[in-house]
Amino acid sequence: MNRARNIIGVLGWGLFVGIWTVTVAQTITPPYLEMFNAPAFPTGWTQTISGQLNSNRWSLEYTDIAGGTPYEAMATWAGWLESQGTSRLISPPVNTTGISELTVAFKHHWDDYSIGIFASVQYSHDLIYWQETDFLIMGGLGSVSGEESITISFLEADVTYIAWSLEGNHYNFNGWYVDDVGFDAEVLPAGPSIRIDGNGTLSWLEVPDALAYDIYSADTPNGIFNYRDSVINLNWSDPLFPQNRQFYRVRAVFIDP
Repeated sequence: MNRARNIIGVLGWGLFVGIWTVTVAQTITPPYLEMFNAPAFPTGWTQTISGQLNSNRWSLEYTDIAGGTPYEAMATWAGWLESQGTSRLISPPVNTTGISELTVAFKHHWDDYSIGIFASVQYSHDLIYWQETDFLIMGGLGSVSGEESITISFLEADVTYIAWSLEGNHYNFNGWYVDDVGFDAEVLPAGPSIRIDGNGTLSWLEVPDALAYDIYSADTPNGIFNYRDSVINLNWSDPLFPQNRQFYRVRAVFIDP
């Protein structure tokens, strides 16, 4: 535990007024597997709620409805007067330094009730802004069970949080059971070293086993890099050159194993 001091007031001779105690979350590094085999959430797993919700929705139950073994995480419905909002079960911070793709696998069972609630898997790098993955359940379409595998690409961040999120009317589902959560990552070979000539032509050295090269550009080095083209040779000329200053990235493309 780290202790951070914060001076929130100085009176005359410099009286120290306040002390904050700060706990630093420990990151986890893929490959990682959490089977929820105890009655309390493991270190680093957290919950948030917003809107009308006035209590956390996730708990660990001695059941195996998701398809694993007891215990398992379970989200429960809320009473009608406190039903609207967003609730999340959030993983510990995942170390994604040098990782471009993260695979999230889990077993689950969605016990459906009615429309107006959405279940999804989201990710964030700061616990403030959440982005959607391609996993989504819409309430009212029937119960769902199975093993899921989701790939999150282009992370480009040192830390990533994964959340099992419920948004909408929490009265309109019977339960969501999640177990055997796994994170795996692929660290790709270093990208090509890029050279740019005065006529706007990029060139780079060959990356072993690469099938092609995707080119991206942005207006600033930390901006959004938009896909421009894909080539199999080791150079590319920007058809919009000359133009405003551009920053480029070249990504080697490999065949899936």
